[in-house]
Amino acid sequence: MIIVGELINSTRSKVKEAIKEKNEEYIRKLVRLQVSQRANFLDVNSAMSLKSEVEDLKWLVGIIQSETDIPLSIDTPAIDAMEEGLKLCRTPPMINSITNEKKREILIKLAKDYNAHVIALPLGGKKKMPVNLQERMEEAKELLSELDKGGIDRNKIYLDVLIIGVGSNPEAGKIALQTLREYKKEFPSVKTIAGLSNISFGLPYRRLLNRTFLVMMIESGLDAVIIDPADEDLIDTMKTAMVLTGRDKYCREYIKYMKGKK
Repeated sequence: MIIVGELINSTRSKVKEAIKEKNEEYIRKLVRLQVSQRANFLDVNSAMSLKSEVEDLKWLVGIIQSETDIPLSIDTPAIDAMEEGLKLCRTPPMINSITNEKKREILIKLAKDYNAHVIALPLGGKKKMPVNLQERMEEAKELLSELDKGGIDRNKIYLDVLIIGVGSNPEAGKIALQTLREYKKEFPSVKTIAGLSNISFGLPYRRLLNRTFLVMMIESGLDAVIIDPADEDLIDTMKTAMVLTGRDKYCREYIKYMKGKK
């Protein structure tokens, strides 16, 4: 399972405050914490800074890369911030994200220029916000077609499952699982990814809901997940589910992980 660490995000109040106050040590602690839990990418978001987003993003990238060589996932809706962030990355980064909105052509070119991985978020086209499986598949096919035309290798594409909160839509979990299974069937060369915590938004005992849903998604073939890698219970559950679904050959990762906990 590929882990995208979600902790360095300005939508989190403490991170937003740290960015504003230029608290390097707090950001460094978040980097070290996620690295210690074997995150494969680190998400970086300064979008809540608004007018200072670009400079704040450059500041964050500089701090993170002084601590680790783990690839960064540049998380911004702004083209200028995205390009500046990609320029600074020392290892092939990830673009979070590209949709079917008009600016996709610019972002696809940036992905090609910087040899970036891409989170493909299948919305913003004819269906804007797809609500059912058929609409999601239509958006996904359109977006993948454009990524293909732009020369993006399919093994660098992470197709987002589009998880929404089950608190606002009782069918959300079922639709996400159906979407994931259909992606695996129709687009076998493309990786799949999910923002796990969306499923529990607004509900009590969120961590329990997140853990349970992650098991279901692992069984359905999920390749990558955006999570807090420092949530030990969640990682325990993930490692166990990978074993029980036959995705951890000879239980190697499970044994290695559990030995490391002692």
